[in-house]
Amino acid sequence: EAVILDLTGVPPDADVTLSAIQDAAERAGGIRHGDIVFCRFDFDRYYGRPDAPKASWFTSGAVEWLVDRGMKMMGVDSGGIELPPHDPRAAGQHNHHLLLDRGIPLIENLAHLDRLACARVTVFAFPVAVERLDSFPVRVVAMLG
Repeated sequence: EAVILDLTGVPPDADVTLSAIQDAAERAGGIRHGDIVFCRFDFDRYYGRPDAPKASWFTSGAVEWLVDRGMKMMGVDSGGIELPPHDPRAAGQHNHHLLLDRGIPLIENLAHLDRLACARVTVFAFPVAVERLDSFPVRVVAMLG
């Protein structure tokens, strides 16, 4: 089961703060232990475009809060969950390690989250079985109801 956090109110090139995540989670009915958490910015409309604005940045507090809620996988419709560039931990991909070091997969560049009519959906993620890679394409299917 996945919960869709509507973060479309966070402007491009701005911080996704703990309070923004908490507010979105409350509007979605909360995050349950074992949930998949998808963050919707509608940034997929810019995928591959040279005029795309910079994606929003995740503070580590926002990511830590999601981890502490017990999410089992995270997905975003942007290029990642990077720290704001002024954070000295950004170069070491701190937010990625908050997830991956705990066995929580991250899906980047999701598409069409805006087409989901409810905050909770059933999700299937079909990875390609390739050894010794740290990233690869995955097909994600969401079912309503």
